[in-house]
Amino acid sequence: MNILFLSELLYPHGGGAELATSLYAKLLTEQGINVRIVTNLFPYEKERTKSGNLEIYRLRLFERMTTLKYSMFANFPLLLSKSLRELVQWADIVYIPLYWYSAIPFAKTYRKRVVVHLHNYILSCPLGTLYKYSNNSLCQDKTSFFCPMNCIFAFEKVGGRRSIEVMVSSFLNSLGKDLMGRLASLCDAVVCVSEAQKQFTMQTCTRSLWEKLHVAYNPLPNLSYIDSVDQDFGYFGGDNPSKGFYVLYKAAEELSHMNLRKVAVHATKFQNVSDRSQSFLRKAGFILYDKLDEAGYEDLYRHISAVVVPSIWQEPLPYVVTEALLRGRLVVASRIGGIPEIVEGCNGVQLFQPGNSKQLAEKMLNIEQLSKEEVFDLGMKNRQIILKRFNNERIVRDFINIITNNG
Repeated sequence: MNILFLSELLYPHGGGAELATSLYAKLLTEQGINVRIVTNLFPYEKERTKSGNLEIYRLRLFERMTTLKYSMFANFPLLLSKSLRELVQWADIVYIPLYWYSAIPFAKTYRKRVVVHLHNYILSCPLGTLYKYSNNSLCQDKTSFFCPMNCIFAFEKVGGRRSIEVMVSSFLNSLGKDLMGRLASLCDAVVCVSEAQKQFTMQTCTRSLWEKLHVAYNPLPNLSYIDSVDQDFGYFGGDNPSKGFYVLYKAAEELSHMNLRKVAVHATKFQNVSDRSQSFLRKAGFILYDKLDEAGYEDLYRHISAVVVPSIWQEPLPYVVTEALLRGRLVVASRIGGIPEIVEGCNGVQLFQPGNSKQLAEKMLNIEQLSKEEVFDLGMKNRQIILKRFNNERIVRDFINIITNNG
């Protein structure tokens, strides 16, 4: 069997979606399936690499990361190129894990089976979040084809976009919900990463997609346990409001009154925060980092015994929770999206109502009061449970059944 991945980014570029894509590629090749990936070419990377039955073709797909989604819609010369036509003709299945939806009708002209993988809510919301950045609340609009421009405007400003980019994005994204849904309706299967994501997508997408929706959990990365020398907390979501940082900040303040001391929270992705804000946060007990590489995260994990995930958007299946469990850490997380599905049966996980800083503070205090032996024991049990429940052999088998229409 031959599968063509059309993925704008490939891990280590990107985040959880790209990590899942690279893991699936590896697992599929281990099953004897031939995989070819078309992705973006970054500096110092080879244009073509081959390892066993995995081939990667790197092309210049976009100029800047901020224009990635729009570039994939406008990249018609590449779609019509001889090299891509030959790759599509070679494939039995064309697999689209992110935004390359413009390739769906192109692949269907060659009568290829096309599979789309959802790692967000792009079929329900052009921003992929179902979150209103204009007033920092969950989006409840499940009927309109168009998303409010003020919400998209607020999202782009949070991302630090230039004024012209904000205006263009506000216009294009306000029309995007209907366009993405129409293109996706041409595909043969849509893979969701959790039951929660599937249910939310069904509430907001067109009925023609309902029978095409399937669930396959993301594969587990190969992560070992890391011993902890400190019992601090970790938070990896930056200052993005949908990640719930303000909830965590308020909880840290409340916890300092309850516990009569500051709680140390190691927080990443704060490279764009002003010096004044950094000083303010450090006084509240936050130890700030830029965006870290893999080695940086491993070193940070040695200082934390628990990871806090205070998200207030419907996280489909966040790898930050999975990785924390695999590293043998306790987790304090919002009861939202696919998070409860990941942590089911884990006694070393405490869930709280999204946005409730008082509950979060109480859960963090519970962990603060545990002995080092109790923390270690609960963390190791978390690791054992996630490894047992999310078996990669079973995950890739379910995935193959979906993409080949054998499920």
